[in-house]
Amino acid sequence: MRNVRTTPERIFVPMTLPFDPHTRKPEGTTPKGLILLLHGYDQSGTHVLRRLGDYLPKDWAVISPNAPFPIPHWDSTFPAPGWRQQKLKLGYTWYFYQSSTKEYFLDMKPALDYLKRGITQLGFADLPKIVVGFSQGGYVAPFIANELSQVRQVVCLSCEFLPNDMDDKFPARIDGIFGDSDPIADIEPAKATHAGLLAKGVQGEFHIVPGVGHDMPASVGEKLREILILR
Repeated sequence: MRNVRTTPERIFVPMTLPFDPHTRKPEGTTPKGLILLLHGYDQSGTHVLRRLGDYLPKDWAVISPNAPFPIPHWDSTFPAPGWRQQKLKLGYTWYFYQSSTKEYFLDMKPALDYLKRGITQLGFADLPKIVVGFSQGGYVAPFIANELSQVRQVVCLSCEFLPNDMDDKFPARIDGIFGDSDPIADIEPAKATHAGLLAKGVQGEFHIVPGVGHDMPASVGEKLREILILR
């Protein structure tokens, strides 16, 4: 991925964590498909489900797992006086990447294995699938889609793409949604790397939502609902 190699001395041995996604299933009927939501760096499954869940079809199952690696935050600097009274908050990450050196401290493979195992455990492996990822989750989305069966579509929000790291015969279309006021991710590299996917023969469109930063407001949810391929 990204033509870099994790240095041996920095490879983590990941814990075997239970797959504990936030799940929504249609009542009294078999779901028509599965939508996998992947949150951004230092976020959680509840965060992305809360932002996008209302725009997803009710007759599809939706799972929104926390990424496998927690990122702890204390109320104040640790150690410090009164540390026993501090509260601990956890965000989560799919991988650890150092942008300045283009080096993975921990690449995507453990997260991909974690997602595949969890989808199988839930009994969703044979359903038609759509993968939706925001920010860091958007980077992961095409790679987990390549590991799953019956993927119809990948939708990546607020991220660039990695055409040089993907197979020439990708199994599904890849659409992008990007806010034109994003202060975190640059829109021009995102457009250029999505065009790189199209040059490799991948189907998809790049959608720009005006007035949106690095976030998932209602306008992004509406655009997502508009472009989902459900049949």
